[in-house]
Amino acid sequence: MRRRHTGFNVFESQEPPAEFLIWAYGTVPFRWADGRQMDFLFTPEDAQEVIRRVQMPELPIDYEHRSQSPVDNGPVPAAGWFQLEARPDGLWAVNVRWTETAANLLRAGEYRHWSPVFWDEDGHIRQLDMIGLTNQPATVNQMPLVASAVGDSMREKLIRILGLAEDASEEQIEAALAELQNRAGQLEQAQALLAEAGIQAPIGSDEAHGQAMAAAANALLAARVSELEAELATLRTQALEGEAEAVIEAALSEGRIHAASREYWLDRYRQNPRAVRAHLASLRAGAAVPTGPLRPPAAPSDPLSETEKAIIAQTGVSVEKYLATKRRLEEQHA
Repeated sequence: MRRRHTGFNVFESQEPPAEFLIWAYGTVPFRWADGRQMDFLFTPEDAQEVIRRVQMPELPIDYEHRSQSPVDNGPVPAAGWFQLEARPDGLWAVNVRWTETAANLLRAGEYRHWSPVFWDEDGHIRQLDMIGLTNQPATVNQMPLVASAVGDSMREKLIRILGLAEDASEEQIEAALAELQNRAGQLEQAQALLAEAGIQAPIGSDEAHGQAMAAAANALLAARVSELEAELATLRTQALEGEAEAVIEAALSEGRIHAASREYWLDRYRQNPRAVRAHLASLRAGAAVPTGPLRPPAAPSDPLSETEKAIIAQTGVSVEKYLATKRRLEEQHA
């Protein structure tokens, strides 16, 4: 869903800035005049989309959003113009050109705050129309862009919260805020990783510690189970190999199969032990070619050799049919 919003920010020094951060990446909170608070998401991809949708060379800065809702038919002057630039920390207004009137108002402290007019889509900021000078900020936890003439209480509060020296520079404040933001991001990542592991308790709590210990124990147990399963699979393979060797060697010694077919039967046994055992049991012992020393050749009167006799015995073909087939083959090759 696409929605349009008007939010607010504040400036951080009395001199009108030439550039300033519009939105940092992450969650951008707003609190409206009626007390409602809304949070929007802003990512590097969202920043690129905001820039892509800009239709003008520069975007306008006006007063109190009067260009959006004029109160009369008179002129609606601009307070300035700016361009957009996506940087590693967020979306910036750059090349800001203030009108002389707006610059003097900012220096005098008559305006200290600014308000973006933006659109969101499904909770992500995706379009920026313009920025207006205002004195009704709604953006939560933003530093002033134009300081008051009598001092900046927000700056002093930030220095106290961050534990910095009273004379801390703007660079030191920015570095401390960046470090705080980095730690917050790391905390969110850690919480997300714990959530993936099924740990929902707050980081650092006794409950989270107990859940983490349980998760670690479960992980070690799962790893050990995987190791045992692998060992069992290896043992089963070794046992099957030994069983195959024993069964095939027994079939060879009993004369149920030929020695030349040993590897064939070993491979078949590895694939289907039950079927091979049943088949070998159906073969007649002693019907295969002997695996030991060959016997002397048959007497001339005997038309069959020992090998032919073994083949006939194993296949079940009659002697007459075998001899007839043999003669026919010999005639064909003659």
